[in-house]
Amino acid sequence: MTAGALTYRPQLDGLRCVAISFVLIEHFGGYLGTFVAGGYYGVDLFFVISGYLITAILLKAQHPSFAASYRVFLGRRALRIFPAYYALLFLLLLLDFGPVRESFPWLATYTFNYPAALWETEGRDNQLFYLWSLSVEEQFYLLWPPLVLALRNRRNCLLGVTAAIIAVGYAQATHSIVHALTPFNYTGLINRMGSLGLGASGAIYVSHRLLP
Repeated sequence: MTAGALTYRPQLDGLRCVAISFVLIEHFGGYLGTFVAGGYYGVDLFFVISGYLITAILLKAQHPSFAASYRVFLGRRALRIFPAYYALLFLLLLLDFGPVRESFPWLATYTFNYPAALWETEGRDNQLFYLWSLSVEEQFYLLWPPLVLALRNRRNCLLGVTAAIIAVGYAQATHSIVHALTPFNYTGLINRMGSLGLGASGAIYVSHRLLP
């Protein structure tokens, strides 16, 4: 096993299956899909899993320096996501798919979650709306690792920061404490940090054997 690698846990695949099922029920479940807001909870569960896995990887990293750990982490994430994602974007550009052409700067820079939310509010037809979650993930990959790597040997401090992030994220998502962020309560990074932070806190507790 390489440094920073995680043991395969089939239970996480089970949780992914639950999350996907919620999304599918909302979009293809007929009456049940209109009655249960499954898509929201499915994506929320994906963010919890992502927060757990990314934080666990960072806490296990054994590279000699902060810079090396961060560089290796970003490199692995890029190799995992970028090839398929950008291949899709450029293929759709070649096919002259209008929504990609109009939104390409945001899609290419993983900032699509913000205009997507505004367009959804305006009632504009947005066939690419569901790519917003990838933007949230990439923004999380950029901003969260430096904090974890800087504080990974200071458990209580890292837990305190994570608890604050969870509190702010859920407060914004449920009570719109910052009015300017309210349009992005569904798609914004800060607004979704509650779920990502919840998963991250689980990884911190597990890494320090405070949870099995």
